[in-house]
Amino acid sequence: MEKRGEHQQRAAYAAGALRGLASLLLDACSVREGRVRDSTAEGAAGESTARAHGEVDWARLLDISRFHSVTPLVARRLAEPSGVEGAPGAVLAAVRAHCDANALRNVMLARQLTEILGELAARGVEAMPIKGPALAVSAYGDLALREFGDLDIVVRQSSFDRARELLGQWGYRSQGALTGAGERALRRSDHHIALVHEATKVKVELHWSLDNGRPGRILDGDWVWRNARTVSLLGRELPALSSAASLVYLCVHGAKHGFVKLGWIRDIAGVLAVSPKGDLEGVAELAAAADARRRLALGVRLACGLLGAPVRSDLVVREERETASLEREVIEGLFSGEEPPTVRQMAFQSATLDRGRDQVGYWFHVLAAPHVVDVELLPLPRWLRWGYYILRPARLVASRVGARLPWGARAARPPRSGERAAPGEVPPSNEIHETEGRAAMRNT
Repeated sequence: MEKRGEHQQRAAYAAGALRGLASLLLDACSVREGRVRDSTAEGAAGESTARAHGEVDWARLLDISRFHSVTPLVARRLAEPSGVEGAPGAVLAAVRAHCDANALRNVMLARQLTEILGELAARGVEAMPIKGPALAVSAYGDLALREFGDLDIVVRQSSFDRARELLGQWGYRSQGALTGAGERALRRSDHHIALVHEATKVKVELHWSLDNGRPGRILDGDWVWRNARTVSLLGRELPALSSAASLVYLCVHGAKHGFVKLGWIRDIAGVLAVSPKGDLEGVAELAAAADARRRLALGVRLACGLLGAPVRSDLVVREERETASLEREVIEGLFSGEEPPTVRQMAFQSATLDRGRDQVGYWFHVLAAPHVVDVELLPLPRWLRWGYYILRPARLVASRVGARLPWGARAARPPRSGERAAPGEVPPSNEIHETEGRAAMRNT
């Protein structure tokens, strides 16, 4: 296993080589008028101004901005009168082409979303969009400025089976080998299933909760509806999370994935920037109820420090000591091009949880609770589901020692499209350009 010091040295070297690109991306994502960023970002991007970003590796710009899901923001920055000088015409053309395709896709996905929600509502199923088009219009002010590749919809636990049945009738299928019994076996340990439309290939992630069946289970469908508002999308009023609830959820989501993408931090900065102070009243209480104080503080610190979001000291001071080291770890790796070792990623996720018992629960969830891959491998009847708590540890051990067993081979392959890897397994490549972005950063 790589020593931490060696990883930090390589990360620092890569950050230096990518200094100009990192600075440009931070500038493009900044929500602060007239300034690029705070000194907090110095370790990741170095000094910059709105016009001078040092040497920019233009050949890698598109891959890296796509990895971080911020290409539309970069394109907007390059197109401004005070934009960055020296961008080659071919790079500008490629960026514009990507943004045009993203805008068209976003409109298509937004239309698909409104149709699904309308059809569900007509059949008595309350459903709410999470992230995706709704967040683009509420936190970015423009459907085309945010990149997303699928649609996230949350329903109440009591309505999940009906919503799943209806989506199946409309052509959305699970790409894995899960049976109905297998999906039900995941209800206690997971929070959504991925469905892909047979013809359009649009992916819908249908949630019954916004976090896994461990600490934070309060973020279920009922919690969502207790913290709802409406947003306008393509001329239709849709339910959406309130600003306070959205902020809590985005911080929980980003921390779960290690904040490895700048776009996730920009989501948080966007909510902070556009929300009147009154809209965020009670956010600390919401986070405390969900055992998410530390994750909220971490997300807010990153958004304020890196992207100039309005400072909310009431959200970060209490957790300052615990989150300062986590913040440094995120900034250190944000533009490093290095994929942290799996154990380190899990240690980070554990450290973002508020209480010791939550952290113990996290490790139990990772190492023993059944995940999609386990249920696909061996569908068990209800009375034998306790066997998953033996199967999963055995399978993880087998995959690590390279045993030539069916479960070891299954764990070694990358997840299929629409399938999400569990912690401790091969990470997914759900984003089309994730691999290219990492490779571009590594090759500096």
